[in-house]
Amino acid sequence: MNVLVTGSNGFIGYHVCDYLKEKDFFIIGLGRSEQSKAHTDKYYSCDMCTPEVEEV
Repeated sequence: MNVLVTGSNGFIGYHVCDYLKEKDFFIIGLGRSEQSKAHTDKYYSCDMCTPEVEEV
């Protein structure tokens, strides 16, 4: 199953990603940082102040 975790680099999002990864979910992370700090399968970087979305 695919799961989108917004704020995946934050404290709660990071631990949610770890928990879901242990359960064999496909994790799609979304955050403001250019690189994912959490264990995600795919990561998107975006900021609500800018209209562009970058796949990392």
